[in-house]
Amino acid sequence: MENKFSFAAVGVFVVGFAIALLTLVVWLTVGTEKVTYLPYKVVTTESVSGLSVNSSVNYKGVDVGIVRKIQLNEKDPRYVIISLDIIKGTPIKKDTEAVLTSRGITGLVGVSLTGGTASSPDVLPTDKTPIPSIKNGASLAKRLDTAFNEVSKSVSDLSAKLDLVVTTENAEHINSILKNMDRLTSNLAESSEDVAGMVDRIEPKLDKALQAFDSFSVITENVRKTSEDLQITLHNADLTLESWNQTAVVFQNLGKSVRTQIPNLNSTFTELNTILYQTSQLINQLNNEPNVLIMGKSKPKRGPGE
Repeated sequence: MENKFSFAAVGVFVVGFAIALLTLVVWLTVGTEKVTYLPYKVVTTESVSGLSVNSSVNYKGVDVGIVRKIQLNEKDPRYVIISLDIIKGTPIKKDTEAVLTSRGITGLVGVSLTGGTASSPDVLPTDKTPIPSIKNGASLAKRLDTAFNEVSKSVSDLSAKLDLVVTTENAEHINSILKNMDRLTSNLAESSEDVAGMVDRIEPKLDKALQAFDSFSVITENVRKTSEDLQITLHNADLTLESWNQTAVVFQNLGKSVRTQIPNLNSTFTELNTILYQTSQLINQLNNEPNVLIMGKSKPKRGPGE
């Protein structure tokens, strides 16, 4: 019996199924939405072990792009250039940093963008700079390595200083000090009873000293009050001296006034003497000739031959 099965139909079916499956895979992986990427680069001196092409780029946990290329700087092999494709519209700022981060325990490494403030200017491709740079930040591994190196250096410096201090001679001195401290401790333990007795003898003296201190405090208070009274007395004495000074000034002014009036008094006394003399002459004349007041003075008698 002849087999009428068509190999051509089977081939067409397999090819069609493969095309449909490939279309489905592309649709599921890529999607129908068109995404526009902008090129950026990161220059780092760190090892990029674990980082590969198509590794994810995230901004605070949100996937914003992929690693497009990794290469050494041809002019200076100390630097590695990481080319990134970042979704257009991602806020890349001047203070944004790209840090290499490990993804779990698999050893895979990705790029994580951190930082970026609203006031900082945007970093976008231009005709002058078609591939702008994103500042590289220190990764956790580098920070740990730096901290470990600093700790190692500090320990090394401390060890060197200890080597300078802990010499054979210093060790002997320290041993001698420890022995002396041991002897001192033993002596203190043996003399503890003597110390207790000494404390008992000193305690009454301390009480007396405290009483004397209280008495001294009372004396100090009395001295303070006496000093205040003395200050008041001195103040009153100053006021009295000031009053005496003012009185002396008054007497001084009075003396000046009296000295000024002395010439006038002398003239007055001279005139008074003249008046008294004239008055005495008038009284004598009235006694000798009472009618002088009525008749006036008598003419003098004529002498012989007049």
